[in-house]
Amino acid sequence: MIRILLAYLFLFPLLLSAQDKQLVVYFPFAKAELELDQRLRLLYFIEDSIDRSNYEVKIRGYCDFIDDDAFNNELSKDRAGHVEQLLFSNGFRENQILSVEGFGERLANEQQFSEEERRLQRRVELDFICLCGKGKMADGDVGNTDDEEGTEEQDEEIVTNDIFEGRDFEDIEIGEELVLKNMNFYGGRHRLLPSSVPVLLELLSIMEQYPTLRILIVGHICCQDSNGPDGYDLDTQTYDLSDNRAEEIYTYLIRKGIDPTRVEFEGRGPSEKTYEYEKTEAERTANRRVEIVILDK
Repeated sequence: MIRILLAYLFLFPLLLSAQDKQLVVYFPFAKAELELDQRLRLLYFIEDSIDRSNYEVKIRGYCDFIDDDAFNNELSKDRAGHVEQLLFSNGFRENQILSVEGFGERLANEQQFSEEERRLQRRVELDFICLCGKGKMADGDVGNTDDEEGTEEQDEEIVTNDIFEGRDFEDIEIGEELVLKNMNFYGGRHRLLPSSVPVLLELLSIMEQYPTLRILIVGHICCQDSNGPDGYDLDTQTYDLSDNRAEEIYTYLIRKGIDPTRVEFEGRGPSEKTYEYEKTEAERTANRRVEIVILDK
């Protein structure tokens, strides 16, 4: 059965037309939200491979065979719905989503497969169906969008070393605090905004380029008195929002191969706000930020 599943996953894209594309993303056990690596994988795919104005999407969610049918049916639907929301937050429109379906544990098998084999079953498949040459485009989109032009500008920012503000590594001092500009979060959550991807990639690149560098990742929140406690995290339902934001970046770096002894993290709640009295959403977004402190180099 697992051979059939693997063949299905890898050969199915060949059944699509040359311009159609497919992506598969994988979920943790019994969870309906993607972890950071898989969310970024979806985002990179959209940015690198998809002209949002010229594709429609079919979304299918699946589970492994563990737990009962009713639970798995709902979980697979929730997984598909989660991916749909990620597409909406990254420029897709409702009329571009052709279907969102959950298939439970269908295509799974009740034999004792390895964890890696079960992981392949905990997935969402996305079919990106190209409208190229069909005389049909998403409402209001023509040719290259402003968002796509902005992506090119963000790629240029990575090259120009925005975290160090154009300075050489030798000019950065131990103890210095550096704001990770444009690394921001959804309100009340430790989930990164899509616009944060370029600076996250730059941070990873810096850690790889300078193997003696050690940093402290510091998380912050908005919308509370500066003397107040840490914020409530809607994702974990705990009062440690700034700490979770810092840990999100820490976890990403570790999963990408950075030695854990080179990275520490902590949350400082609302105690060090960029804007003490937030008057606009832009100011609140700026306070939902992460900084790094240079511990050693």
